[in-house]
Amino acid sequence: MLSGSRVLDESNSRRYRSRPDVYKFAVFEWRAADYPLERGVEMFHGPHIKVRNGNGWYGVQLAVFFETHKCLPGHAHCYVKSVEVRAARVSTPTAVRTSVGGSLEMAAQALAGDFIVRNPKGEEYVMPAEEFLRRYDPVD
Repeated sequence: MLSGSRVLDESNSRRYRSRPDVYKFAVFEWRAADYPLERGVEMFHGPHIKVRNGNGWYGVQLAVFFETHKCLPGHAHCYVKSVEVRAARVSTPTAVRTSVGGSLEMAAQALAGDFIVRNPKGEEYVMPAEEFLRRYDPVD
């Protein structure tokens, strides 16, 4: 479990890949929007990708989404995550703030037992353990 230091590296986290049966319904959103998250809020000041998450939605910056996802052939608006992530379970509550392109995109509070997940280019987000384990399998 990660505690204290927030730098995810080989010594305190693992690599994971998206489970092959987990896909996302995603659409282009032109307008600015805020998305309430289970552990925080995401803020977008312009165009972004809007992704269905259960009964709600979350957002992803355009470049980040298309660098990390690929379309599911034969299924309109369905995508699978195509890159590995680095993740660690936290042992104490941990604040996570992610900026993309100089703008604050997400502010969240990971609770003990949650995962902090980092995409290949450094964008971090928080996921409750149950959701993380449903979506990802360890690589190593």
